[in-house]
Amino acid sequence: MNEYDSLLLLIEGESIQSNYPDCTRGLLAVQIYYESKERLAACLAYLMACLTGRTFQSLLKNSKSIEFCTNFIQELVGQKLIENIIEQLIKFQIRNEEERLYSKAGIGNVKHRRRVQDSIKHIRSYQAKSIFLYSCQIRLTQSHLLAILNYLAKHASIQDDGILDESALYLLGA
Repeated sequence: MNEYDSLLLLIEGESIQSNYPDCTRGLLAVQIYYESKERLAACLAYLMACLTGRTFQSLLKNSKSIEFCTNFIQELVGQKLIENIIEQLIKFQIRNEEERLYSKAGIGNVKHRRRVQDSIKHIRSYQAKSIFLYSCQIRLTQSHLLAILNYLAKHASIQDDGILDESALYLLGA
């Protein structure tokens, strides 16, 4: 992230600081950053749910909108969207993000840490859900399937209670 984007996040953090008296503007900027990434991942999952295909009806009713979304997603997939999502799932781990934030004093009290952890979990979940929804409508290629299997074999994480995390479950369904 560049300095200008960081400054914008700090200004936004300062503007909402009155709603979060337990956080500084810097900690709020960190929280806003992860929440914005979460919203983007949710939008991608929503776009995938708008595809037409073999399993479910599109969330959209207008045929031109459906066609636009389908063409847009196909263009993104042609630009290696599936591979990029899997790469992000490998790199974007809660543990790695926490270490990065600790080293730069970007993580606050338990409440703040929990909000950031939840956002990271949701981002990962939405990313995997996007692949799942795409696979429900359009057949994945062999290279996509191999990348998913490789991810599950090497990087799928198990929660403290012994259950696979939500992102791994979505990829298993793909």
